[in-house]
Amino acid sequence: GVNDTTYALTRELAATQSLGYRVVGVFTTPRQPANQSFGIPILGDVTDFATRALKATIDDVVITDPNLSNETRLAVIESCEQERIDFRETPSFVGVRTLLFDLGDLAGIPLLTYYRTPLDGWGRIVKRMIDVVGALVGLIILAPFLGLLALAIKLDSHGPILYRNQRIGENAEPFSTLKFRTMFLTYCTGEGYGGSDALAYEQALIAKQNTRSGALYKVGNDPRVTRVGRFIRRFSLDEFPQLWNVLVGQMSLVGPRPHQPREVDKYEPWHKKLFSVK
Repeated sequence: GVNDTTYALTRELAATQSLGYRVVGVFTTPRQPANQSFGIPILGDVTDFATRALKATIDDVVITDPNLSNETRLAVIESCEQERIDFRETPSFVGVRTLLFDLGDLAGIPLLTYYRTPLDGWGRIVKRMIDVVGALVGLIILAPFLGLLALAIKLDSHGPILYRNQRIGENAEPFSTLKFRTMFLTYCTGEGYGGSDALAYEQALIAKQNTRSGALYKVGNDPRVTRVGRFIRRFSLDEFPQLWNVLVGQMSLVGPRPHQPREVDKYEPWHKKLFSVK
């Protein structure tokens, strides 16, 4: 096959000569003719593989055309077996280079098992251990500073120190994030705060002062923010309480930002890949 995979494989083998491989050439296939061979010698058409492979003294064969017919593929394999040529094939799944996989079998049938992220098995356990230790150490070290922030919020405006906001996390499960309250209580959205009036006011502000586009929003020069809240937001201190969310397993120290349900409602299908991790 003559495609980007062919070119990438040839380039890597040339750059890593310690592997001991030299690309002799390529055989074209019906769907991948030799319109562009990347400077690699064309040995012929795949239908002529059996006779030409012997003359070219080939040791290894790699099929890089995912659309090769089963009949042709089997003919190539049989030729390789007869001439004692090692046979390999690149997986035909789109985007396979972004995935982790393992080769195994099920009921005697060889299968490639693909993993969504590196965080399966021990990877998930190690990351959880890092989250727990990091969150605990962070909460202990920052405790005096967080106490001062809490006192400043309490003295500056009426209402609770912490603000709970529903977000969507791993596996699209909702949970409540903890943040230092940076707005006046009547302007905080959600049940137990400003309710529908606060939400309506926020929508009006978004329509006039939104600094982002798409599903996400950010109100510029937000009039709902308190004096202490402006200081906290300026240095992104409002999210320190989320160390508790990390400690209880709802979030991770390293992961995508959790979005609100109304933001998630505007997701495109490919955005939902975010739900595969914390």
